[in-house]
Amino acid sequence: MADAIITRRGGGGTEITFNNFKAYYDTLIHSTPTVLSIARSGLSATNVGDYALFAGGYTWGDASYSNVVDAYDTSLTRTTPTSLSQSRSGLSATSVGDYALFAGGDVNSSTRSNVVDAYTSSLVRSTPTVLSIARNSLSATSVGDYALFAGGYSGSKNSVVDAYDTSLTRTTPTSLSQARYNLAGASVGDYALFAGGDTGSASNIVDAYDTSLTRTTPTKLSQARSDLTGASVGDYALFAGDSVNNIVDAYEFHKLINPYPIFITAGSKYKLNSDTEVTATTNTVILLSLPINGYIKYKKGVLENEV
Repeated sequence: MADAIITRRGGGGTEITFNNFKAYYDTLIHSTPTVLSIARSGLSATNVGDYALFAGGYTWGDASYSNVVDAYDTSLTRTTPTSLSQSRSGLSATSVGDYALFAGGDVNSSTRSNVVDAYTSSLVRSTPTVLSIARNSLSATSVGDYALFAGGYSGSKNSVVDAYDTSLTRTTPTSLSQARYNLAGASVGDYALFAGGDTGSASNIVDAYDTSLTRTTPTKLSQARSDLTGASVGDYALFAGDSVNNIVDAYEFHKLINPYPIFITAGSKYKLNSDTEVTATTNTVILLSLPINGYIKYKKGVLENEV
């Protein structure tokens, strides 16, 4: 047997070669890159291009609000690009197109922010149109060509959703079905989901926005809760925890086919998205736009391979 040639590769994986056959396995190797330029809490994070960005926060050492941005590239080298245009804590972040967006938060103990800072993949900062309402404790995620900032606290709980497209143009799609703050956002497939939050009491509501910003309300969380967090993996959006429990709710994405194929055997009668009943003369497949209404009275038969 030939000797194995073992080499390292990026991302912590290992490559093993046996007679030109290569096998890969991945590992999770822990490292501690350069620390943040300033110790702080209440900051927010997202990514754009080859950078992970950590912005804003509250520095307990001097009891001040921060405008610092720390950027880490794919080699974990840290830089400090242009600061936020406004120092603040408790802001929210997400990315769309060539932009990482940081929005809202607290300017001080009594003033909330409507400011949005945008960073390109080259870490150039701009300040697009402000949020429609200044607020903190909002949540953010992205879907399709939109970055969405939803809910929050503006002196009272609110249901506002601000959407920024890849040109940083702001629109305000349909509001959340329930006003709340301290909710969680995550995206999966063609949907941005906002789950839970605080309405004065914990909420179990989930609002979903598709790539056209149409809102639906899928199945509720298994338990009402606030201060939860969200993340996505594969075909799942996960919402986990709060201050008192360890519950995880998972929402799986199933892409519906539209138009949808309906298989009908010869002799069957059907009335689908129509006022007229039809009798199929042969085994057939019809394509219908969703949603589908009507009925099929199947006659016993077999759909052959050619259908």
